[in-house]
Amino acid sequence: MQVPDGTDYVEFMLYRKLPATFGTKNHISLLVPDVQKAITQLEARPYFKTYGKGLQMQVGKNGKRQVNLYDLRRHPCRAHGVPYSGRQARNLLHRTSAASIAELSPPNRSSWDSFQRPSREPRPLFSAHPIQSGATMSNQPTRRTFLAAAAAVAACSAIPTLALPPDRNIRFGYTAMTWGEDELQAIDDIAAVGFPGIQFRANAVTEFKPAELKDLLAQHKLTFVALSSGEISLDKPAEEQIAAHLANAQFLKDSGGLYLQVLDQLKSYPRTVTPEECKQLGKLLTELGRRTADLGIPLGYHNHMNTISEHASNLDLVLENSDPKYVKLELDTAHSVAGGGDPAKAIKLYHDRLLFLHLKDVRDAPMTGKAKYPFQWVELGHGRVDLPAVFAALDQVQYKGWAVVELDKVPDPPLTPKQCAIISRDYLKQKIGVNV
Repeated sequence: MQVPDGTDYVEFMLYRKLPATFGTKNHISLLVPDVQKAITQLEARPYFKTYGKGLQMQVGKNGKRQVNLYDLRRHPCRAHGVPYSGRQARNLLHRTSAASIAELSPPNRSSWDSFQRPSREPRPLFSAHPIQSGATMSNQPTRRTFLAAAAAVAACSAIPTLALPPDRNIRFGYTAMTWGEDELQAIDDIAAVGFPGIQFRANAVTEFKPAELKDLLAQHKLTFVALSSGEISLDKPAEEQIAAHLANAQFLKDSGGLYLQVLDQLKSYPRTVTPEECKQLGKLLTELGRRTADLGIPLGYHNHMNTISEHASNLDLVLENSDPKYVKLELDTAHSVAGGGDPAKAIKLYHDRLLFLHLKDVRDAPMTGKAKYPFQWVELGHGRVDLPAVFAALDQVQYKGWAVVELDKVPDPPLTPKQCAIISRDYLKQKIGVNV
């Protein structure tokens, strides 16, 4: 049942024949933006010490992350004037009043009565993950207790929602890089999840023959949106590098692809850059873009951590010193945020140079071991990129083109690349209002 003032859903189960015990079947589910953040917030609450059970993120059978809170003690208490059980878990969750949720229409009476049979075993009070979270019903719930429990959990769901503009014409792809070297599995999974486009890294050039890849993508009804052609460096001979990228551009063209993506050389974090380097890179990109244009392939420059464009001001200088006819912007939302930029602002500023986008999210992470930067790339909606603001900017400039969801690798290993793609797809559908 969808709440009246948002896109969160209260999930409950109806029975033609009542089970002997309800167990974990008896729960309420609501959306949360970040499971780990929800766990941290719950553990910080004073009543956590009296709850008596640890909180642990799990992966459900549907591949979605979740955390369960259980009604462990069924002695009565009162919440909003109504007796019901599960005091410890409710105290842990409670932050708001039932008045924060508008009146919900009840199911038919016979169905509602099915909730009034008491359970004889511990039941989940809270099941949170980026797609769903939840809270159990009481032993003898009424409609008021249902609303009270729902209101207590509703505070955990705070992702703003945008309505779908009637004229939005954005096509969505997904990068194969999450699957590592298994490009064939990436093709199968991306098509199965429903994304109509795909982006490959340069290793596809040696893995496939152009005609073979073109036929394979046609069979899966996938558009070859872009090829990540790799780096271009100010420290190496220009002609040698340009020749390598032109070979990739020819492969892309022969395979039926659209855009060639490049970034400059990756160096240590944080990247220090001079204005002269930005100017030189702009000129080098212009020459490469002129040559790829001769093949009919547009060039997109990818802003990226550890490169000259790590910071927004340097990206500005690079673009100022390149020819907009030959050098377009492939804007990455997460790399922009990680570098201190504002992707929504960049969209408005460079809307006439946007070739395509990487829709990507990021969260802060310790810079330990082999980490290249203090960030971790995550599924859409799980980080700190303001994606609703990004889409508002795209709507404002009336962007019509490709947006490719990118995830370098699975951030939480119990999940698979396909499950991560499903999480991002569902975020786009439920919180942005688009069907990929």
